[in-house]
Amino acid sequence: MDDGGRIRQLKCSYDGLFKGDEALINAGIYWYIPTHNTMLTFDEEDLIKEGFSTDAKERTARSLDGYTYFYKKINIGDTKIDEVTPEEGDPYYVGKTADRLFYYKIKPYLEKDATNNTIKVKAYLEGIEEPVEGEITMTFSTFGSNGTKYTLSVVPSGSQVSVMENSPLQLSVMLRDYQNKPINIYDIDNMSANGDGAYGFIVENWNNSPNAFDITYLPVNRGKTDPITGLKVTLGSKKDSWPTDTPYFGIINAKVTYTIKNEQTEDSEEEKLEAYDKSKTVDLNTLYAITYSANNSYYMSGATSIVYNNQGTVSYISEDEYLLYTVNQKGNTPVPN
Repeated sequence: MDDGGRIRQLKCSYDGLFKGDEALINAGIYWYIPTHNTMLTFDEEDLIKEGFSTDAKERTARSLDGYTYFYKKINIGDTKIDEVTPEEGDPYYVGKTADRLFYYKIKPYLEKDATNNTIKVKAYLEGIEEPVEGEITMTFSTFGSNGTKYTLSVVPSGSQVSVMENSPLQLSVMLRDYQNKPINIYDIDNMSANGDGAYGFIVENWNNSPNAFDITYLPVNRGKTDPITGLKVTLGSKKDSWPTDTPYFGIINAKVTYTIKNEQTEDSEEEKLEAYDKSKTVDLNTLYAITYSANNSYYMSGATSIVYNNQGTVSYISEDEYLLYTVNQKGNTPVPN
């Protein structure tokens, strides 16, 4: 949880057909960081001190919906290109390293709905009108379910994070091993027909009103031996007969069984001592909170879990307040209490 306060950095590089990083000299570079449904954040004051300008308070012609940019000009650096002999007139130096860096942070708590985690970059090279573009997408999750090294996760498939009246919520379901490799998930009772994979997948609807949501396994047209890749959550088909105080929210509990094989490896002695953890059948589960929204322009930011240590006491709980935002062309705006 200490990672939330740590400053991280990205560095832009250029690898063109005829030139490398020397092409970035005198280029204008724009770093675009998402402003909603994201685990990424930044310190605007510190970035301005580093020489960046921004559209955080006033949008410009180079602003992108849903993003805040930070701009800087790349000056000539003091690193000489020794491995090549430039032709006469070509620069001997690359762009200044400090001008090619961007600094960002991540939130101190995990938000499962925060799937918008792509940082974009545009570099306007000297004498060229159209920018050179790049991007990096980051993923965030917990590691390990039910005390194992295997992680079962349920996350939104796209930018929509709530169930809406006429728009179901699409969720991705994933199981990954200790090397982050995917494992197929099935809802059959055992793996005799499929060999390797997790089986017995089921979703429990923890809600005071059991019919609040209808849940469909995806893909819809899959065969009995095809793996499950996601869920579709819609408002309950009997919602018109609900009492007026029926809650439009709930929690789903996704569960699956997996047999961890006792594989012989040539790993370190430490991993060999942990071999007992690779030869047993385990039941894995994960919880996901289902929310309702009147439209897709609203989202909420705040902690979604309380972290306990191995002694059963609370080791971390976020003290940040929960905020409701509305998204518009100017970015994200907090909704007044």
